[in-house]
Amino acid sequence: LNTNKPTAHVREEIRLPAPANSWNAGGALPPGMTVAADRSSAVFERDIPVRDGIVFNVWSVAQGDPVGDYVIRVFVEGQLRQFNFAIH
Repeated sequence: LNTNKPTAHVREEIRLPAPANSWNAGGALPPGMTVAADRSSAVFERDIPVRDGIVFNVWSVAQGDPVGDYVIRVFVEGQLRQFNFAIH
């Protein structure tokens, strides 16, 4: 990022092809994360540190997650980047 700010506002929206068994499996969610009632989408919104112009987060695939097409939409300071990928 081309900024001198110490943090950036990031909103991540992930859509799965079917419900994720691992989401809301009795554990607490991180602050700023909400999971849809049907467990097929989630939103994670927060301010995160900017280090050397870089912001990052990691999502992982858990055993039992559905196969098919996924979409992650990431808004950094309101600017959208979209990532489409498939799990087989």
